[in-house]
Amino acid sequence: MKTEERRVVEIVVRSQDQANEEEFDGLPVVEVLKPRLIVMSKGEEGEEKEIELPDVRLLGEDGEDDGGLRVHGPDRAKTWKKVSEWIQDIVIDNHPVIQEKRHQNRVKAESSYLYGQEDPELYEWQEDEEILEEMRPQYSSLRNQLVEQIGNPTRSDFAELYPHKYDDPGLSEQARRTVRDLKAVFGSDILIKA
Repeated sequence: MKTEERRVVEIVVRSQDQANEEEFDGLPVVEVLKPRLIVMSKGEEGEEKEIELPDVRLLGEDGEDDGGLRVHGPDRAKTWKKVSEWIQDIVIDNHPVIQEKRHQNRVKAESSYLYGQEDPELYEWQEDEEILEEMRPQYSSLRNQLVEQIGNPTRSDFAELYPHKYDDPGLSEQARRTVRDLKAVFGSDILIKA
């Protein structure tokens, strides 16, 4: 019987005063946050791995005397996306039900291809809210740490990160897919209105 290796994840954020970049998006870059994802395997060796996440720039607001800072939206979106991908890799992809359903997807797809059948309806983990709800407590502290450090992501963060090719309104296809995965991993309440 295969034993399941459990992992605990944590975020550590270091900051660096920014003297090199003077402005970004017309605002001064005051500080750069350097988040790291710490992955610890629970076992005899208990090894620890540090994963570098995208830097997050804090911009100074124009005319603010109280030192008001604003997180650069696309930086925040990149960081949330990368954390979401790691959680998928560490937690979601290792869930036995999801592994079994993905195996069934492969069997259905191969069968459909070999016998010239219509494309079968395949399982998508993003729509399995029951399983996702069961897993979210495993990494809820990670979500809370990230919200505290860089704030909740917004739709406009992803719209800026993945702009529409032809200036169409709304989110581009890549932004929609990323937002869908993010909501599946962290829950639909992760995005806030900006």
